[in-house]
Amino acid sequence: MRRAFVLLLPVLLAGCVRDSATYYISGNEHTVTVRAEQPYFWDDSVDLSLLAARLPECQRLFRLAKAAPGLALTLHSDGDNAFTLKSDAGTWSFETERCTMLEPKPATGELIGTFRLEGKQMVFAPAAPSAAP
Repeated sequence: MRRAFVLLLPVLLAGCVRDSATYYISGNEHTVTVRAEQPYFWDDSVDLSLLAARLPECQRLFRLAKAAPGLALTLHSDGDNAFTLKSDAGTWSFETERCTMLEPKPATGELIGTFRLEGKQMVFAPAAPSAAP
């Protein structure tokens, strides 16, 4: 019985999601990464977390929320290394100068792009460039 369980374990875990997507602000040293994890295949939601990094001074993981798998998170730049993530699950403001969460802002800055879970893969789609005046 135990051997059968060990052999079936990869099949049971095959439905799980564990992926991330990254927005590169300035090379590999300054990034915003959103991770989605579904620890159990029978769970319909994913755990979202944010990794803010501005190396070597800042690197911190923030737990965000449980969300539906098709959720999209928009990333906005509020200037001075401050950013806002918005979705149906909530709004989170953070900065990469000191790696801290801020009070969520009702108004957001420039749209940078969207993090989205497509199937089992997390992707970042940059926003279309705004037209020059």
